Amino acid sequence: MRMGAWVDVMLVLLASCHRGQPQPKTEAPPEAKATATTTVAPSAPETTPSPAEAVPHPKPGAFPACPGARAFSLDLTGLSQGRVSERFGPPAERETYRAGDRGGEFYVGLQNVYPSKIPGNRDFPIEEWTWTSGDCLLTVWFHRVDGVWTSLDDVYRNKDVAF
Repeated sequence: MRMGAWVDVMLVLLASCHRGQPQPKTEAPPEAKATATTTVAPSAPETTPSPAEAVPHPKPGAFPACPGARAFSLDLTGLSQGRVSERFGPPAERETYRAGDRGGEFYVGLQNVYPSKIPGNRDFPIEEWTWTSGDCLLTVWFHRVDGVWTSLDDVYRNKDVAF
């Protein structure tokens, strides 16, 4: 990775450190605990979709340009899943897991809100949605706040950005 791209990634990571306050560290009720699953947006069961129809397409014009190997936030924190879907259309990928199941540089925003060093944080359910638009990828992480799935963090990046 070239030095300028590395600086961009580090600035995004540092900026995400100051978003949101940690949620109360309480044990989640059993029904709120998630299991690791991966799903792709469903297609119509009656027919076999063509490859072009198999993955949902994002809304035209919903995504800004993402030139070069850059990553940044679109500042979606606090939006409901419905609002995010309205803005970008259906995601190409959806994944559900517990906060403690992921780690590393890509998940720094998640770790800032649910630090894994606090055992109770490991069981909080997280939904990860990803959209693809040309060479650009948008990943949004959601958590449940007062019974509503709201965005916790997001990263918009060129496909060439490596974490």
